[in-house]
Amino acid sequence: MRTKTLFLAIFIAFSTASFAQFGLPKNPMGALVGNKKEQQEEPADDITQIQAKLVIDVADALLDVIEAQALIADAQGAAE
Repeated sequence: MRTKTLFLAIFIAFSTASFAQFGLPKNPMGALVGNKKEQQEEPADDITQIQAKLVIDVADALLDVIEAQALIADAQGAAE
């Protein structure tokens, strides 16, 4: 009886932790009763706009990296 209670407690803790990490399913019985997945939402923006924004963000990140490398090079040169 003690091992069954311990097993049940561990099972409940694990399932609660997995729900906390991955989120609660919207309809856990949907797969059993045959409900289809809800229709996907339309994207908010056009793909080309999203790609352009991504390219701008990557360019900004690369600029930050280059600036950081320049600061590190200056600091290493001053230390020598």
